[in-house]
Amino acid sequence: MSIRQRGILAVVAAVLGVQLIAQVVGTDSALWPFVPYPMYSWAHPAGSRFSIKELRILSPESGEGRVVSHADLDVKYFIFLGLLDEASRHGDAGYLPEDDDAARLLSSRIAERQGHAWSKAQLWERRFEIGEHGLLDRDPPKTLAREWSLPYATSPRE
Repeated sequence: MSIRQRGILAVVAAVLGVQLIAQVVGTDSALWPFVPYPMYSWAHPAGSRFSIKELRILSPESGEGRVVSHADLDVKYFIFLGLLDEASRHGDAGYLPEDDDAARLLSSRIAERQGHAWSKAQLWERRFEIGEHGLLDRDPPKTLAREWSLPYATSPRE
């Protein structure tokens, strides 16, 4: 066996050894480079629920809207999802309560990145439930979870 082959064998043995030690010790801390990837996480049992949220902005004239993504607002993806989740917890007040920081931040990002030609923001939601053999309803309807007026909306000049 050459020196190169022995080196490769030593690296493979070390990697497998560290994984074995992590399993035997049962530590919850991440041992670099062994991190808890989602594919190793626990499965969600039947009865678990989750939702998918979508942010839309509406034009004051036509009432037509368009979907706004995290990239449109220049916000990182998981921060955007957190903001949508937090904004949906305030219910449909139709306005911005003082303590609704998530909707206020979304409103200011809409004004900064999409302009002031939008009158309302809407938060739509699709709720899913996991059954014994997968999703109970693979295409549930979207429901309006929240709507609020954008504070700096102006009509576009003609």
